[in-house]
Formats: sequence, C-alpha cells, structure tokens
Amino acid sequence: MKKSYLPIPFIKITLFAAIMLTGTAVQAQSRQLVLQQADDLYEQKEYYAAAQVYEKYLTALPGATNVYAAPFSVKKIKKKSTAVQSTHQEAMYKLAESYRLCHHYKAAATWYEKAIAIGEGIPYNHYWYGVALRANQQLDAAENEFNIFLKNYTTADKYTTDAQRELENIRFIREQLQEKAGQASLVKPLIAGEGVLTTASALSWQDADSITFTGVMHEGKMYNNRLYRASIHEDKLQGISLFKLEEGVTDQEAASAYTPDGRFLFFTRWQVKKGKEIAAIYRSERIAGAWSKPVKLDAAVNVEGYNALQPFVTADGGHLLFASDQPGGYGSYDLWVTTLDANGVPAKALNMGAIINTASDEFSPFYHSRTGQLVFASNGRTGMGGLDLYKSQGDFKQWQQPENMGYPVNSTKDDLYFIGREQKDLLEQAYISSDRASDCCLELFAVNIPTVKKEVPSAPVPVPVQIEALPPAPVAEVVEKDTSWFIHFDFDKAALRPSALEELDALAAVLQKDTTLRVEIWGHTDGKGTDVYNLHLANMRANACIQYLISKRGIKSNRITGHSMGKSMPVATEMGANGIDIPQAREMNRRVECRVVGIKQ
Repeated sequence: MKKSYLPIPFIKITLFAAIMLTGTAVQAQSRQLVLQQADDLYEQKEYYAAAQVYEKYLTALPGATNVYAAPFSVKKIKKKSTAVQSTHQEAMYKLAESYRLCHHYKAAATWYEKAIAIGEGIPYNHYWYGVALRANQQLDAAENEFNIFLKNYTTADKYTTDAQRELENIRFIREQLQEKAGQASLVKPLIAGEGVLTTASALSWQDADSITFTGVMHEGKMYNNRLYRASIHEDKLQGISLFKLEEGVTDQEAASAYTPDGRFLFFTRWQVKKGKEIAAIYRSERIAGAWSKPVKLDAAVNVEGYNALQPFVTADGGHLLFASDQPGGYGSYDLWVTTLDANGVPAKALNMGAIINTASDEFSPFYHSRTGQLVFASNGRTGMGGLDLYKSQGDFKQWQQPENMGYPVNSTKDDLYFIGREQKDLLEQAYISSDRASDCCLELFAVNIPTVKKEVPSAPVPVPVQIEALPPAPVAEVVEKDTSWFIHFDFDKAALRPSALEELDALAAVLQKDTTLRVEIWGHTDGKGTDVYNLHLANMRANACIQYLISKRGIKSNRITGHSMGKSMPVATEMGANGIDIPQAREMNRRVECRVVGIKQ
C-alpha cells in the first residue's frame, strides 16, 4: 500500500489530538457490524478512525459511542461503503497498517506481529513489520523480517527492490550510529512553546530575524495547517502569531518561501476535491507593508490535476524549486526548477533530472548558494529509513551524485524540510523537521555541526633518503575494449526503444561483471529547436538510460555520471551542401552515448 504524502509532507497525522465528527458513531451492535464499520473507514482512508474501531473489534470491547477523525483530515467520513469484510487476520493487518499510515510505528509493530502469529496468509506482512521495526531502531529484528519476506515473496517488483534497499538501510544505520554515536547533542529540539500549537515544521526565513513556519491550530471542529510567524532565540520560537494572508479561506496552508528582498512570498495550499487532495503553489506580494491576496501560479508550475508543493527560492531570487507529481518525472514526486523574473513570475518548470530524482519520492528542496549544495529529502535511496536528507553539489546545469547527510541529521524515521543560513556553512546554523522524537508528528530541530577545518601540516625538515623507483599511479581512462554503447531515439522523444533496452542490458552485464567500472552517460539531440529546449531533451534522454540501469538492472547510482550536451556535439552533418536536410544524419545525432570508464593498473 502506497504511503500518502498529502498532507503528510506538511504536518504528520497525530494520534493524540483528535476531534469528533458528527454522525460517525459506531453503534453498540454485533462485533461483525463493528468490523464492517472499521473496514468502511479503512477503505475511505480514514486510518486514525479505522484504527480505533479495529482495536475495539479485536479486543472484544463494546462498540464505541465516539469515533474520532485525524485532526488534519479535510474531508468528512462517509456513512456507507462497499468494503469487503475482513477476516480476523486481515483485521489485525489493517489495524497495523492504519497505525503505520498514521506513523505510530510502535503500535503498528505490535499488530503486525499478532497478524504474523496467526499464519502466513498476507504477503506483505513481514515487509511492513520490518519497516515498523526499523523505524523503532530494532535493527536485528527488522533485518530478520526483511530476509523472511525476500525468501517467501518471489515476485520481482517494487516490494522486493524496497526490501533489498531496507537491508542496505540497516547496514547504513549501524555504520552511522557506530561512527557518530557522540554527535546526537548537535541536533536539538526547537521549542515551540507549551499549549500554543499541536506541532510545527517547515521553517523558512523572512529576514535575518524573522521566520515563517507551518503549525497546526484548532479551528471549530477541525485542526488545520496554517502559516505562523515568529523569531528564534536560544533554540526557542518566540512571539508566535498567525500569518493570515486572506480572510475566509478554508484551504490548508503550509511550506512557505520568500524572495531575498522580501517582496514575494510563495507557499502551498491544498484541499480535497472529489476525495483527492490537490496542492498548488501560490504567490503573494508585499505592497505598502501589506500582503496582497494570494494568486495561484499558472501552468508553468501548477499543472492541472497534479500537485505542486514545498517551494524554495534561491538566495539570488533567480530560481524557484519545488516538488511535484506532474508528468515528465521519474517517480511519484520529483524536484522541479524554474527561473523567476523581476516580478516573481516563473518560466516553464524543468525536471531536475535522474541524478537528483528517483523512482520513489523527492521532497522539500533547499539550495545553499554560497557552497553550491542542493539539500532535499528522498525515500528512494540507501539511508536511515523513511525520508532522509541528501545533499548534491551542482549549479542547475549538472549535479553530482547525492550523498546521504547521515546521523544525526537523519534518523530512522522521516527527516525533511532542511533550511540553513546563506552566510554560514551548510550545517553551522540549520533547521530540520523530523518525527524522530514523536510517535506521530513532525517537530522542528536545530542543527549546529561545525565544519571540520583540515590543518595544513608544517613542512618537515628534509632528511636524505634513498629513493627507489615506484610504479606509476593508477590513471583513470576509458577502457579500451567495448567502451561505448549508443542509444538512439525518435524525433523529439526520450522513450527507450526495444533496441535501446538490448544495448543497456549488454552495458549492464559489463558493469555487473566488473564492479570497479563506472559509466558516463552523455545525452545529445539533433540540431532542430532552441539550445535551452535541446539541453532539456538531452537530459531526459540521458536520465531515461540512467533510470533503467538503476531501477531495472540494479547498477548503483554512484557508478553513473550523467551529462546533457544538447545539440552541441553532432556526429553527422545534418544539411547537405545544397541545403537539403539529411534525415539519416539527424537520426545519428539523436543519441545517448554510454562510455565505460575504469582504472587501468
């Protein structure tokens, strides 16, 4: 079952601050009717309410007179459903799933274990039990569950890939906890004040002293996500006040970003339409000391029917980064980037490519301009589990392979929404959002990890020694045999042809045989179209090959480097001396070249 990220990326569902919805009482009737009510709620994705009713069915308690809905739910629970009634074991599994989807991993682990004790009738039970155990840092038990799952589950699909990655995660967690055990104190909770807010996350800087963040407040019968303003002093939020941009708005609001001059504010709004959450990015302008009515960005960012969220503006005000599930990506949610003009109007957004994005989800981008480092959250790479924070060096033209930021920045739960100070080193004065200290909710944490300065040793006093001839150092060079594979594409397309898959399979076989080898992927186009468009198209072609090698052939991403050359490096002349177009030449230029590189001793 896929984990929902709306509205979870903004504020996590809590199990403790709940509200009653009218008309959702479970009558004191037979246990079978109670079970049907629980199944109905589960089918409607009201997992918090479903958990309560499943608990009452499974513990043989009388029917409840009150059923509560998750505080951040923005829809009413339906009275009727066509859900098929669960067996006793399925009810245990769905109760565990309900707790997991509410991020209460301790309770989830208890019920996965009970469901497994009955029998092996549910194929994903061991996998999700392992996930819950890993989140609770029960690493040996989690490793055992993933191994059981992989032994019994013979289908080659996303679950097998994810289970194998979870085993890699466990190895990574052990290394991090052993290597950096004494650094936990470098990440401290940012106190939001008692009784003010249910939770707080997604901090952004308005200016040097003021911040905006996402908080949750009780409004009537609902708990809603809202923007708040405050200042930070000695790891405490002070002077917290509601940032009310517009009267009468019932949409949820979260995850804001300012242009460096403070003139424009970008933020996320979302609501439910026909049972589906839809999020979009809005812009407000500060005019004469007041904020204008927010305006939804156009289709350059907000593609109709898809979600755009979590905006970030670079320190020069020139780029807007955000997460979206719009077409043209590589996973459910990808990172996208666009340029901003002087009036805060974005150009057409471009996907940030397969070096950054994976077949899973990427969220909450941040770019530290002074050091040229992109920080973002992902659940598609080896890490400590859940969403982890990664960093990549680059300049929006080319990115290095992302690096996990490790413990204590990351935990075995979800870590996202990184923000740092532009004038400081990346981790010198930063803030993150994490549920590491909670059974449910994102909270703010302050990070202060000083950069280790490498001392340059003083020159030693020269001592006469007998110097022997040494063999030459290894030199990185292109392997002389079977060095290049060429993948060709249809005009204006980035889809892989069947012949391309054969070439990539042959390349993967070489890389799998010798794990010291790596590959450079160079994307090219023919000469039609603008430079900017062809750079994007070449990037998509290169990324299509990279993603196939990673997701289908199991090649590690750190062995692959991608380059986009656009139309700058043709291998054939496309126009004859008489000015006649040569289609065969254009076909040759529409290519990706894969060059195997190794170390020759």
